[in-house]
Amino acid sequence: MLADFEQSNIDLKYLVNYGYVIKAIKGDELFSETKISSDYISKLESQLTLFVESQKITKPLIQRRNGIIKHLRKILTNKFINSKLSSFGSFESG
Repeated sequence: MLADFEQSNIDLKYLVNYGYVIKAIKGDELFSETKISSDYISKLESQLTLFVESQKITKPLIQRRNGIIKHLRKILTNKFINSKLSSFGSFESG
């Protein structure tokens, strides 16, 4: 079972391909050494790796974000002389 600070607000429908991860998040999986096989560990590791990789920002997304900033900067500087546009927050950090 997860501690209060570990409770997840993740919508599990987005994790449909990660059955082992869903069990861990919901607290349905009790990790006891006697129960865990190497096959189970291998599948769990694979799903966790795929899940983490899917959370990373991709090069096409970075390019799209930069394109949006470039477009907005062009529009704003044409309408408002000496205006500046800066990205910030998660848009900047990914």
